[in-house]
Amino acid sequence: MANEDVRVSRGVAAEIAERWPLAGQRSRVGLIGCGRIARQHASVLTTHPATSLVAICDANPAALAGFGSTYGVPEDARFSDHRQMLDRVPLDIVHICTWPDTHAAITTAAAARGLHVYCEKPMALTLQEADAMLAACRRAGVVLGINHHRRGDSRFLRARQLIAGGALGTFRMLKGDHGGGGRRLMAMSTHLYDLFRYLAGDVAWVSGHVLAEGREATAADVYEIEHEGLAAGDEVAAQFAFRNGTYAFHNGLGHVDVELTGTHGRILLYEGAARKPWPFGDARAAWSCYPNGEGGRSGQQGSGEWEPLDGISYEELCHPQHAHRRMIDRFRRAVDGEGTPLCTGEDGRASLEMALALYASHFSGKRAYVPLSPPEHPLAPLWPGRKMANERLA
Repeated sequence: MANEDVRVSRGVAAEIAERWPLAGQRSRVGLIGCGRIARQHASVLTTHPATSLVAICDANPAALAGFGSTYGVPEDARFSDHRQMLDRVPLDIVHICTWPDTHAAITTAAAARGLHVYCEKPMALTLQEADAMLAACRRAGVVLGINHHRRGDSRFLRARQLIAGGALGTFRMLKGDHGGGGRRLMAMSTHLYDLFRYLAGDVAWVSGHVLAEGREATAADVYEIEHEGLAAGDEVAAQFAFRNGTYAFHNGLGHVDVELTGTHGRILLYEGAARKPWPFGDARAAWSCYPNGEGGRSGQQGSGEWEPLDGISYEELCHPQHAHRRMIDRFRRAVDGEGTPLCTGEDGRASLEMALALYASHFSGKRAYVPLSPPEHPLAPLWPGRKMANERLA
């Protein structure tokens, strides 16, 4: 597993201070898209010891001006066209925080100019677009990272370490509550699917169910969302089987509550707005063990105690916002040839494929095996007016 040297017990601030102890060469970063998520990027880029935010781009003049003022980007480094920014400003890295339908075109343009790319999720709207992004970055020899930021969250890093070390026994099951139907399947549930894959490995098949206003979705419930592509229905439920024998369930209600179960214990993690009963105060992860190795089925009890997840700083246990800082730091290290990003372009493609496989399963009435064959968007035949991927790449 890549980047297992992340030592979450110290906290991300200590990790960065150790790696970048002295002021040195800063990578020059251009940021495209000045919306809400871009503020998470900018707050890291303007405080990290190895990056400088030197240019920004947005088609909205008010957003561009406000963002530039907030983060100290001079007026002559603010652009309304990303191609002008890429051509006029000497850059090392581009952060892409635009609508998903623009990711492929901007990534290929940046890679053609020799720039490393850190892109928001979902990576793309189709596998063809994702493949074009990967191919462009490989040809140019630049790094491509995707901001599925829960990989940078100390809680999930610690959970992964415990699973790998056998603390839960044989890892059996993941459950995720996440409101992921309609536009949110691609926009948000790809986060959950990336997390599933980060903890359990590659997926073998998907069995998905799509609802529209409480009934089974049909072809009549397929629609296109401006900038975000095709969707169907408004709610989903899915089962994923992984190649190592682990399985996962996605309940399309709630907000990012995750439960991990093994033969010897469980871990609970949450960051939801509507909290379940939770006796651990501000701590956002807890775990308990079953010493008999039967997953608690026999009724025999271990210590009977649930405790806040150990091995990470209390600040990061309670405040997951640190995850963006670790993600961008690891990407910056990858630019220097130190390993790979915590979430690579290949990882971003894989979570996209899991979401598309859910649609393929529902509308075929059977399991969808991964890799998808054919790789085309499963909803495209049900929506003939949709633009093809190569039109957006032009």
